[in-house]
Amino acid sequence: MKKWAVLFLAAGLVFGAAQHDAQAADIRISGEWDFNTEWNDISFSKDKTDDLFHARQRLRTQVDVIASESLKGTVFFEIGDTNWGSAEEGGALGTDGKVVEVRYSYIDWVVPQTDLKVRMGLQPFSLPNFVAGDPIMGSDDSDGAGITLSYQFNDTVGASLFWLRAENDNSVDDHNVGNAMDFVGLSVPMAGSGWQLNPWGMYGNLGKNSLKDVGEGGESLITGLLPYGQDGVSSIAKDSYSSAWWLGIGGEVTLYDPLRLALDFAYGKTDWGKGTDGQDLTRQGWLVSGLAEYKLDSMTPGLIAWYGSGDDSNVMDGSERMPTLSPGWAATTLGWDGAYGISDGAIIGNTPVGTWGVVARLADISFIDDLTHTLAVGYYTGTNDTAMVRRGPVEGVESGNVYLTTKDHAWEVNFDSQYKIYENLTLATELGFVRLDLDGGVWGSKMDGVDKNAYKVGLNLNYAF
Repeated sequence: MKKWAVLFLAAGLVFGAAQHDAQAADIRISGEWDFNTEWNDISFSKDKTDDLFHARQRLRTQVDVIASESLKGTVFFEIGDTNWGSAEEGGALGTDGKVVEVRYSYIDWVVPQTDLKVRMGLQPFSLPNFVAGDPIMGSDDSDGAGITLSYQFNDTVGASLFWLRAENDNSVDDHNVGNAMDFVGLSVPMAGSGWQLNPWGMYGNLGKNSLKDVGEGGESLITGLLPYGQDGVSSIAKDSYSSAWWLGIGGEVTLYDPLRLALDFAYGKTDWGKGTDGQDLTRQGWLVSGLAEYKLDSMTPGLIAWYGSGDDSNVMDGSERMPTLSPGWAATTLGWDGAYGISDGAIIGNTPVGTWGVVARLADISFIDDLTHTLAVGYYTGTNDTAMVRRGPVEGVESGNVYLTTKDHAWEVNFDSQYKIYENLTLATELGFVRLDLDGGVWGSKMDGVDKNAYKVGLNLNYAF
């Protein structure tokens, strides 16, 4: 009897261990600490309201809970930006910051007996891009709640379908009628030997109250989905919901390596109806950008160029600039949104809509092991009619949302370096200068108080784990 008892006990232990192993999950942790000190003057205003010196840090931590190749969960935490000395952010004497942000929280799983991949929860969203980031929806603020389905038909063709619920129930008025904002997007990535091509489209259903009481990223939505100078549409939109749509295609050719050629094109439209003053609130336009670069042994010369449609002379007929959500155009590290880590940047804007420009650069310059440099020179001008400033809604120059007409231009110089102290520890420096040249006959007294020069001297220490 004792022998049978021992056998049953052993069998129970083995079965219990097997059950425990079946439910066990691997935990994988990754992330980065980023420390930044910076001297800058980036306001484009002679009335300085901020210190020229900044010191800050940010911690990002991603935890993957992996049950199998077919199932895992991910949560992504962020602490910061914590400006040193700021009591509100926990950077003053005594520290004790209390803010831990959850950027991502999603699960990835594969539908049984298929190759269909599903991601659901808080996740990053962006549209296909190959040149310099996503000019429509590619910034840190494009994280959102939704579902993404991905399927690979064969080695050449795949598909990705997403639903993003950008806003819902954030307005406390009007019984929450028409306050949802949803987007559905489809892309069809194709790839072969030495080439990639990705056509895509996105449709949005915009509630008339969806821009009221918006949270993080709300200012970007108002700026990008409406003509210049509008701050909302809830009281004037005649329908509960309005439509938005975008179509685009992008791709690259590396068949002639070390030569790389890339191209992105997009067209979009939003239609909110008429404003109280009779202004058409439609916004529609297009943007095309291209990149050519050639990799040498010690550097990679390259050229980025783009053109975006601009507003015409009729300030009442809507906007002719392409609408955007939360863009992240990264052509340079000061004028546009390509800054390293938590460094300041995008002082001209996060998207090049309404401008054309060119950036010539020498990237990955390296003559010493583990040390690289990038030298970039850019020239930009507007495609917007001067009437938008002379008799239109543009009242002044706002850093981060600079409005350039066909008579205005800006130029930029950047020299950035990265040094690998250890495999996971990088020291990065950024030196940048931007000069605005606004036409006096166009801007007149609106130029009063404008500082046309901006600069940045930044130092980052990044530990990635």
